[in-house]
Amino acid sequence: MIRKQNIINELSPHIFWDVDVSSIDLETNSLFVLQRVLQYGKMNDWLLILNFFGFEKLKKLVTKINSLDQVSLSFLSNYFQIEKSNFKCYKKMLSNQDSWSY
Repeated sequence: MIRKQNIINELSPHIFWDVDVSSIDLETNSLFVLQRVLQYGKMNDWLLILNFFGFEKLKKLVTKINSLDQVSLSFLSNYFQIEKSNFKCYKKMLSNQDSWSY
């Protein structure tokens, strides 16, 4: 079995440039870690996270992320075959649209 702290240490160091890595608990901070891997990580980082959590658990977690860029959202939607409207971040994007388009 892969140990939690080993996974954090194997991820690219630039992902957590502003955080003390030793204070991150992979289970407690799973959404934070996942969001950072999606935003700043490399493919190897994604594979490490996928192997640690497993496909089904990750499929449930990704829909709960508060904020994602459009590319990450599209990737996750296609990868897991989930409609974008089922993502929390997508619902937040729709509710935060600007009133005026210039």
